Amino acid sequence: MAGFRSRLAALFTLCGCLAGCSDPLDQKVPAATAGKFAAWRAHIASDSSAAIRGQVDAAVQEIRQTVAGERELKRRRGEPVEAGIVAIDEGVRERVDGRPLRDVVQLGLELKVNRLKAELAGLEDVVDKNDQLLTRPGDTEARRILDDLRGRQTTRIEKYREELTAAEGELAPLLKARGSVLPKKAADLTEVDDAPQRVR
Repeated sequence: MAGFRSRLAALFTLCGCLAGCSDPLDQKVPAATAGKFAAWRAHIASDSSAAIRGQVDAAVQEIRQTVAGERELKRRRGEPVEAGIVAIDEGVRERVDGRPLRDVVQLGLELKVNRLKAELAGLEDVVDKNDQLLTRPGDTEARRILDDLRGRQTTRIEKYREELTAAEGELAPLLKARGSVLPKKAADLTEVDDAPQRVR
């Protein structure tokens, strides 16, 4: 019963905030607890426009993917990592709690742009190395397989570039309004913040 009352109070607080915000992106995200964050997500899902719902879902998904990726890197390095989805959820909430929704959307897009740049650079390096592969004279089957591989990789590169261009286009007005990338919260800090650059 006490848990229900606390969730109900959090929902009333959220509704009051939303009512007082002229721009939905100005509202602050309540994520100090899993219950508050769940109530906020439920309200967004039921009472917000499709555009806002899409922005929230995309941002949270990108942040979650980043948190999960960082945990996996720590695990591979032999560092202690708390197991389970609850720990990932907590990592997501730490990054969004108290931030204006506009900043959460911007954070998600910044993470997406950095991820796409890194993945694109890695794929381009693989393609460069494959371009140096040679087949034996007359080995038409090997040549066909290599050409097919290069074609599929080229298609993937084009899709990455299209997705990156779209993400940068979404991020541009937020960067212009703020004048810079987001200042880092402690929860945002990672060992690698910038996408690796392609080496020729």
